[in-house]
Amino acid sequence: MKSILLLLLLPLKLFCQDITGVWIGSLYNDTTKSFISYELAISEQKGKLSGYSHTTFIIDGVPNVGVKSIKIIRKKDKIFIEDVELLYNNYSVSPTRGVHQFSLLSLSGQSSVMVLSGTWKTNRTREYSSATGRLTLEKKKNFEDSKLVAQLEKMDLMGGLSFVEKPTDRKVITTIPSIVLPPPILKNTVPAAEIESRKIETIETVFFNSDSLVLTLYDNGEIDGDTVTVLMNGKVIWPKQGLTANGINKTIRIPASLDSVKLIMYAENLGSIPPNTGLLVVRDGGKDYEIRFSGDLQKNAAIVLKRRGK
Repeated sequence: MKSILLLLLLPLKLFCQDITGVWIGSLYNDTTKSFISYELAISEQKGKLSGYSHTTFIIDGVPNVGVKSIKIIRKKDKIFIEDVELLYNNYSVSPTRGVHQFSLLSLSGQSSVMVLSGTWKTNRTREYSSATGRLTLEKKKNFEDSKLVAQLEKMDLMGGLSFVEKPTDRKVITTIPSIVLPPPILKNTVPAAEIESRKIETIETVFFNSDSLVLTLYDNGEIDGDTVTVLMNGKVIWPKQGLTANGINKTIRIPASLDSVKLIMYAENLGSIPPNTGLLVVRDGGKDYEIRFSGDLQKNAAIVLKRRGK
């Protein structure tokens, strides 16, 4: 009898679950046979659901980011999502007009781990046939590392999300004087604190011509909080840099007296998906070199930059 009762109540429990918040996962494209990073922010105002989507795909080693407003309809454990408008993009090519994505997802899991999964497709146009694929997302309680949230903050769109605490929502709490405690001692606040104890693995040698090179750091794939420190010939030049889909640039100048230098990518953490992975793009004049690296708390990756002809 108890088992039958649980089965009867399960659909009702799923229907009552709050789906507002940030969902992070991946989108699989049946045509290209590839996965791309995908996020949703679902908000609710006066009983109506709406929100934003965020995609990241790589073209020639460069992350292409798109943020769209979306329309959401929920019927029990089924969620229908439709693109409304492209609000932001840094695409390498102009975005295709008239193509919209439609997703039909099912809600599963408990309150501790909630999952949206299902299928998606695009409408057919005169120039393009319909694309199809699968979509899997997990609701995140902590969205500080979300690519979508970071972009919405830049666009000043966070205020319209129902799940974000507003300053006026905070309760005023009267504090009672207490004993003042000393500040906590932070462990490994120095960049590359354990460099001497880790193995260094040289993964690639890049030959260059210019006296100055532009280095660009990206996260290699899903953004999961990876942080690296970059050293050049043993000296820290990039301390504790968080890796994101948006490239971070640094120009290094190599004296004519040096024929080569060694860059070490020191993993400060493992992120939420070990190991620590990233993409380093080295620009030598008009030519780019892409190096994908990975490391952990025992091993760091190294790249040798060698002057051509030496």
